[in-house]
Amino acid sequence: MPFYTISPKDNTQLCITPKASSVAAGSDAILQTSSQISSSLVKTWFIDSLTATDTQILNANNQAYGLSLPKTTSKNCELSLAGPANPNALIQLVSTGDGYYWIKTKSWNYYLSYNSATSGASVFWDVSPTDVNKKKWKLNYTTISGPTNYTYMDAVCGTSTLHIIRTAGGNLKLKNIQRKTPSQEGMIGINAGFFRWKNPDGTISNSVAVFNIAKCAGSYVGPDPSPNGGEYNGNGCGAGAIYRSSSGSYGYREVRDALTDPILKVLTGAKSWAQGGAGMYLGYSGWLSKAGVNWDNNLETSGASGRTALVVDTVKDNAYLIVSSDPIKYIPFRTAIMQYLEIVDGSTASTRFLGLFLDGGGSSQIRAYNPANKLVSLGGPRELCEVITI
Repeated sequence: MPFYTISPKDNTQLCITPKASSVAAGSDAILQTSSQISSSLVKTWFIDSLTATDTQILNANNQAYGLSLPKTTSKNCELSLAGPANPNALIQLVSTGDGYYWIKTKSWNYYLSYNSATSGASVFWDVSPTDVNKKKWKLNYTTISGPTNYTYMDAVCGTSTLHIIRTAGGNLKLKNIQRKTPSQEGMIGINAGFFRWKNPDGTISNSVAVFNIAKCAGSYVGPDPSPNGGEYNGNGCGAGAIYRSSSGSYGYREVRDALTDPILKVLTGAKSWAQGGAGMYLGYSGWLSKAGVNWDNNLETSGASGRTALVVDTVKDNAYLIVSSDPIKYIPFRTAIMQYLEIVDGSTASTRFLGLFLDGGGSSQIRAYNPANKLVSLGGPRELCEVITI
């Protein structure tokens, strides 16, 4: 992953940091010397592309938050909840040809600037530069100690905290860990499809049956025979599936049987997968009537100790593995996810962001290493079958 510190041309001993090292929505960006910053992560920023016109500058300590134009008349540069489609957090970097960059908002003609190259000086967006040098920034490549093929972050959305793993969609692997906990398996990822864990008489079952479509690199996630081996969305487990082809294209299918679906049955190749569940229909106001099809939960009233979701960004080829480890109902869980993604319900579902409700309650679990390389393990301790791992 590409990480940088960002220094003003006039004084490269300074770098951009959140004020008071507070990585949270509304925290102002200021200039400080490295010695004033207790955490190297707080002064470090993730920038996925130096050439794209819609990149973001996300804080390495928690990439849910990034440099942004405020949603007010103020032109201070602040941190905001920087979901991938937040227009105020979309940035264009413009090379000045002398080793420096202008940092420009994509949607408005504002350039990142500062009044004084001194510690504690404010960083702000300026539409009419009076000194072009005060618009020039040095991007200093650096590394972090945490994982490099995914990032763990937590986003505060209203009263909810979403725990999120973001990774390239091709990194996902669907597997059946056959009644183990994520810690026992040593996996990075989340719980996924429903499975049978009790017999009809209430006794614990030894079955590892998967009750949701789960296909990875051309093979169904089994090992139980159909329809309990990843080929079928069982009764009460939703009637949809998100899929990724080996070429990186995505789609959503309203489907119960992957053995006969014309797309899923032939889905094969490295980095391809299909995950079943209940469609979230992000951006569609009539989602309840669709998501409730073949779903054994009341989406309006059903509560649980946790919720789990898979969301893919079909434009950026990113997957978001999302868990709320706090008691939450389906509607506010979906609302929190849409707040992070900057989606508002309307007449049609988003084609960029595809989402699924997965198994929840005691099954909702997430396990990852944070940017400081410390283990985060939430939810459980229920043993799981089908999981999404990296």
